[in-house]
Amino acid sequence: MIEESVIAARIGYQLATDAMILCGAEEEGQQSNASLESMQELSKNGQGIARSVMDGFRDIEQQVYKVRIRLKVSATGHLFEQ
Repeated sequence: MIEESVIAARIGYQLATDAMILCGAEEEGQQSNASLESMQELSKNGQGIARSVMDGFRDIEQQVYKVRIRLKVSATGHLFEQ
């Protein structure tokens, strides 16, 4: 999940860079490789990865919670409230 979150961050950085280039090119009348279409595709991919990371970390959090409860039960022989 950490590696995937790094990929999502890289995509976000690339989108920000492309936006700055695109805006700068329009202001100065220069040509740019960045386009709205390429940015839309990149943002769709980034959103998918970010959602996957979010779901993955949520699953990890739930598993850690379950393990924590099991450890409390096995250590005390019964479940108790925090």
